[in-house]
Amino acid sequence: MTTENKDIRWKQRFQNYEKSFKLLERTLKIKNPSEAEVGGLIQFYKMKIFNA
Repeated sequence: MTTENKDIRWKQRFQNYEKSFKLLERTLKIKNPSEAEVGGLIQFYKMKIFNA
């Protein structure tokens, strides 16, 4: 892998992380989430971070 490709991939990963983090922030603003919503949030966020 060339240095240029590594730089591009790093930028893509960081952009994906930023999107996921913004989604997490928005979702955490839900007042009184149900147990299912909390579990879904955790699962979704783990999926986004580890598969980014």
